[in-house]
Amino acid sequence: MTAPEIRIRGIGLFERPVRFRLPFRFGAVTLTEARQAFLRLEIETREGATAVGVSADLLAPKWFDKRPGLSPGETVEELAEALLSAREEALADRGFATVFDHARALGPAVRARVEGAGMPGLVAAFAIAQLERAMVDALCRHTGRSVFEAVSSGLLGIDGGLLPERPEARFGPLLATVAPPRFLWLRHTVGMLDPLREEEVEEDPGDGLPVSLEAVIRRHAVRFFKLKLAGDVEADHARLREIARLLDRLAEPYHATLDGNEQYADPASLERLLDRVEADRRLERMRSSILYIEQPLPRARTFEVDLGPLAERVPFLIDEADDRPDSFPRAREHGYRGVSVKACKGFFTALANRLRCELANAEAGRTVAFPSSEDLTTQPGVALQQDLALAALCGCVHSEKNGHHFAGDMQGATAAEKRAFAEAHGDLYRLEGDALRLVVETGRLRIGSLACPGYGAALLPDFGAMQPLARGGGAHG
Repeated sequence: MTAPEIRIRGIGLFERPVRFRLPFRFGAVTLTEARQAFLRLEIETREGATAVGVSADLLAPKWFDKRPGLSPGETVEELAEALLSAREEALADRGFATVFDHARALGPAVRARVEGAGMPGLVAAFAIAQLERAMVDALCRHTGRSVFEAVSSGLLGIDGGLLPERPEARFGPLLATVAPPRFLWLRHTVGMLDPLREEEVEEDPGDGLPVSLEAVIRRHAVRFFKLKLAGDVEADHARLREIARLLDRLAEPYHATLDGNEQYADPASLERLLDRVEADRRLERMRSSILYIEQPLPRARTFEVDLGPLAERVPFLIDEADDRPDSFPRAREHGYRGVSVKACKGFFTALANRLRCELANAEAGRTVAFPSSEDLTTQPGVALQQDLALAALCGCVHSEKNGHHFAGDMQGATAAEKRAFAEAHGDLYRLEGDALRLVVETGRLRIGSLACPGYGAALLPDFGAMQPLARGGGAHG
């Protein structure tokens, strides 16, 4: 089909607070509260029709920028400033173009502004991603199409520029096969501070939700797990041993991924960890369950050192190093096979990486590259649903989701907004008292309702109950 051309009429930036029910330790930071940002974008078609789209994500401290000289609040301030820069760039008079052409023009322009101000590439990717997602959402709402239909039908105007390194590739037929699955397996995050057994729980928020890993498994029947690493071989080995003692009780098979969060300094230390794991008979079942190790090295070192023989022992995946459109092809040259799918890093980059994996696998006749869905502690509503929809678009069968565990509700939303989302997406949520809960059934999330007009959400959030996005670090852990 012929892709409609639009122009951007206006952009509003908003936020609301999120207070965690449990502290979440990842990398070098412990999160107890944060701010969730919302971008409201209005488009106009050549015919004069208008529509509104939205995107949302947590302003996560010390993840997009982990430089030690910055405080958590300063890294949050960077994200807010990047959104403000992206708004200024997007509101420059660019005329009418397809959504993809707007994204292709805005990406380098926003990146130049953000990186020119001394911020990392991942911060630029965050700001670009919000614009892309809101434009996609607005056009989908205008046309009454789901995001799956928008991608498969050509509504967004995606062309060969999606894979500039493969101009000869015919990926149209691959995109045309995109269809929403009925469900995704949930991959539960085990943070470094999380109690594993009930007797280890020191403080229970008393909200009826599970706290310990043992209780999570009992309530949700989870079979996929993401285990955080600290970067200390001795401590990580001991932690994995304790987790394995619990997971090995499961009668059914389980699957695990290990997340290094950039905490390992070099491949040699990773090799020592793998040696310890493989030599420990008590970790035999866990070792066979490991799907991949995520971003163990600092993002810059990803492109400086080769994984070498390590890459033959276990697949490795990039996450924080995936900060620009060509990051995944570059990482593959150094031994990495996987790339994370996160809505906060870019809609079109995620689609491009999915196609790169499919093309590489078809040419090799086996799986040599893969995408996997990782989480930014996405909150119920727009952020969670757009992230899940992107995971489904990229062919992921399981998705890390931890916002429902550490935060536990659609915080900052009105009772009316919670009811509206529960009604529109009854497969994904249920109301328990005044709280909106994620529904996990036998370890899975039912996501059929994401195939609604719009990008994963059937309705817009209540902007009137939000605050304008503030400059400054705001709340952080």
